[in-house]
Amino acid sequence: MGYMDDFVKAISIDNISASSKNVLDKTYPIARAVYWYSDKNSSPEVQKLISFALSSEGQKIVNTEGFVPLK
Repeated sequence: MGYMDDFVKAISIDNISASSKNVLDKTYPIARAVYWYSDKNSSPEVQKLISFALSSEGQKIVNTEGFVPLK
């Protein structure tokens, strides 16, 4: 959903609209998760990035950019 704008529109499927709620509860069928993989011995910088991305501040940015936050 982060790529939708005045020209790119989401479609409803079986009368289910593209919304954060419908993506999170998995009722909207066209959505994909983004996975980050890191080694358990990853550098402190990588660990910091992951912690920030998962933090409330990081998730706020995800939402602001039009993507679906984790919660």
